[in-house]
Amino acid sequence: MQDLYVRAEFRRLGIASSFVKYLFEQSSKKGSPSVNWLCLRSNENALKFYNRIGGVISNTFLYQIDLL
Repeated sequence: MQDLYVRAEFRRLGIASSFVKYLFEQSSKKGSPSVNWLCLRSNENALKFYNRIGGVISNTFLYQIDLL
């Protein structure tokens, strides 16, 4: 999956929380040891949400080389 977001007018209604709860439940049922995702450091609202649901910043780094 590339991107997932909730449109501004539908935020704070529990939609994202319900989605990630379902995602975590399904991942656990399939034996996944963890769920990983990326977030821009500048996306403060998303970072607050991820912290609120118990997400932790991992020790892994994502590297990127821009070619164009």
